[in-house]
Amino acid sequence: MSIKNILNIQNLKNEGWIDIRSFIITFTIYALICIWSANSIQSKDQELNILTNKIQKLKVKLVLNKQKLLDKKRRSKVIENASLFGFFPSEDPVKTIKVNYEN
Repeated sequence: MSIKNILNIQNLKNEGWIDIRSFIITFTIYALICIWSANSIQSKDQELNILTNKIQKLKVKLVLNKQKLLDKKRRSKVIENASLFGFFPSEDPVKTIKVNYEN
């Protein structure tokens, strides 16, 4: 059947066809609303996952920056206290010495 035949005035006179037609239209509208709703929820869920990952990365950066700030604050406090005794930080980088114990 074509769309012209479905929308034909003669078909509207048939009572059984009107009941089926209203059911089909209602069901189609319901299906479209369900599909739109599911798509909307899925896109919001993806956006929420992306934002959650960004929050986790920002929390890690925050902890690292706080750690660096506290380290600089401790270091500056130690340098300040050492300068009272005439000690100053070395210009050469710190060397790490690894010691292997033999049993």
